[in-house]
Amino acid sequence: MRMVMAWTLGLLACDGGGEADDGTTPPDPPPEDTATETHGTTDTGGGNAVFIPRYVNIDAAFGVDATGAVVPVVSEYYKDPVAPTITLYIGSEDWTPGDWGSDQVCVVVLDITGATPGAWVKEEGMWFGFDTPVGAPAIYSACEDMQGDGYDPYAFASAIQWSVGVGELVPPYATYYSTYEDTFGGFSATPADPEPDDDEGRAMVGVAYPLDAYGAVDYAATMPATAIPNQTGPGIAPGYYFMTSWWILELP
Repeated sequence: MRMVMAWTLGLLACDGGGEADDGTTPPDPPPEDTATETHGTTDTGGGNAVFIPRYVNIDAAFGVDATGAVVPVVSEYYKDPVAPTITLYIGSEDWTPGDWGSDQVCVVVLDITGATPGAWVKEEGMWFGFDTPVGAPAIYSACEDMQGDGYDPYAFASAIQWSVGVGELVPPYATYYSTYEDTFGGFSATPADPEPDDDEGRAMVGVAYPLDAYGAVDYAATMPATAIPNQTGPGIAPGYYFMTSWWILELP
């Protein structure tokens, strides 16, 4: 598996995407465009086109406890727990990577409750990381109209184990985000590529919000990236983590 760049890095460095006025948040993730009309690129011989997944971009939102385990968090209004999720932007064989308005890309959100710590964390130099459970349920999809083309986005997304790691920013992202004290790095991968190249796979960036005494997300301010691996002892700073990747996985 190799990776394809989603955006021009120069643009990221210049305009900062969806950054806030105070410069504390990284650019927004790709828009959740709903795929419509004709999909699919492969003719099965009977004249029916089938949507064949080829590209995947990953976002993630998840709570973390002091051990680095993925956990639900409580909404800021102390209501129901918020489940950890990953969002998959899935492109077909005919999709042009980065064309988020195309009808050849769709979105699936998986509930990853039950994610397990990644055995690769120490080897990859991450602070912590996890593997999603196989069979994770889809809680949202903008791919329903593709099912008639012989493609089941739920089955595809759930059948694959996805990996997300959290750690320090590496070049070139350390340069692009050098003024963002709350931005950290990481990577995304699948079993097809469990050890992505440093200059490709480690392209996830994110921010985290602390949890208050009630276990609810405190959106008043993001955590400094240096505080995530606890300064006063072993462990991870509990919080609600948001991550996005600037590279697109190309499946074999």
